[in-house]
Amino acid sequence: MHENFIDVVLDGQLVRALVDSGASLSVISETFRRQLKKLLFCSSQNLTFRVADGNHVKPLGTCILRVTMQNQTQPFEFTVMPKCSHDVILGWDFLKASQAIIDCGRKKLTFDEMTFEPQHPNRLDVFTIEDCLIPARSMAKIRISSPRVTENNVDVIVESNKFLLMRQEVAIPSTIMTLLNKSGELWVANGHNQHRCIPKGMRIGYAEFVNPTYVNTLSGPLSHEDVTEERASYIDYTLMLAPTLN
Repeated sequence: MHENFIDVVLDGQLVRALVDSGASLSVISETFRRQLKKLLFCSSQNLTFRVADGNHVKPLGTCILRVTMQNQTQPFEFTVMPKCSHDVILGWDFLKASQAIIDCGRKKLTFDEMTFEPQHPNRLDVFTIEDCLIPARSMAKIRISSPRVTENNVDVIVESNKFLLMRQEVAIPSTIMTLLNKSGELWVANGHNQHRCIPKGMRIGYAEFVNPTYVNTLSGPLSHEDVTEERASYIDYTLMLAPTLN
């Protein structure tokens, strides 16, 4: 870190970003967004930001960039401003999400390695094929691909990238699925009260080949006797409550 700037890789492009702990949100300029050819997501909220010179500016929307630090790549949402003093400003939201430690005396910025998802050399990386928009508090199917798969038709177990769950509140249930020509579709749940964007090419999880000897399947539907016996094993705790309680 030099002065208040840090070199960071955004979508494969090295850029010098301004680190501003006084900015509540991280922003990029519209010029830089166009340069990266990133999709702009317009906000339904009528927001106005007060910038450093005291003026009030309305943002154009948001976009998702892949941020590479410490040899790890993770998505992060940036607010797009029509004009900006710097192409990239890393605000408090980025510093908080990255668990950054700011040493003012040494002018040093350190990021917690535990923030990033560890590598799994024996697993297959799973990436998104296209930009995905997951509505608030809902589920959606996204198209994924695993380039390292060599077979055209193979069953795999997919586990999610824990970073998406912890930082973005986007969850992917552990799933057994079939990859056709290295691609398929996954259900994704957004537990946040705002939409979430997953950019194209983002690593969202890992896949392992299914070992049929370790998978048990149901041969058929449960019989009436099985259902009755299972229900009988439950205790109805409502019978222990006083009838006068509302």
